[in-house]
Amino acid sequence: REGEPTTNMNAALGDAVWMTCMERNSDLIIGHCYAPLFVNVNPGGMQWKSDLIGYNTLKAYGSPSYYAQVMFSNNLGNKIVPAEMINIPKFRLKLRGNQKIGDEAQQLYCSATKDSISGRIYLKIVNVTGNANKVNIQIDGVDKLPKKASIISLHADKPEDTNSIDAPTNIVPVKKNIKMSNNFDVELLPYELLVILI
Repeated sequence: REGEPTTNMNAALGDAVWMTCMERNSDLIIGHCYAPLFVNVNPGGMQWKSDLIGYNTLKAYGSPSYYAQVMFSNNLGNKIVPAEMINIPKFRLKLRGNQKIGDEAQQLYCSATKDSISGRIYLKIVNVTGNANKVNIQIDGVDKLPKKASIISLHADKPEDTNSIDAPTNIVPVKKNIKMSNNFDVELLPYELLVILI
């Protein structure tokens, strides 16, 4: 829960990591719900911090967490695809006051699902740090792949960056196409959630 009145990019990355875990364990988790959902951004209107969608009398906007939720819900297959991450970079965790948060954590998290009707694969990768990470993706067990894949990216320059009623599109998903094969590289920007549609 970071950001006020709506979440910032750091919260969106935390949500995305959590959702990759839920996808990988979807035999046990049948759904989830984000709360609180809406916040009135007018002075005195907020009842609970870190909401998903901000609004006033005339306008509304989605937070970075809103767009992470949309990216996961709109790009989901009905079958889990085994995805193995090898040589995952790690980063040292910092101290908060006198409280030790931990020694180290992963920089990257992922999940993969497949639509059994269309054959489309949805690979999600989350980079939670300020480091760019080059990722080599190898796809095994598929004879024929398209020449292009689509990537949807949600990215911020700083983890504290967010959207607001006056800047509603500061952090929004951006889509582009890439060349692909059974073995291709993707460069993850700092603080980025990627959905690769194959």
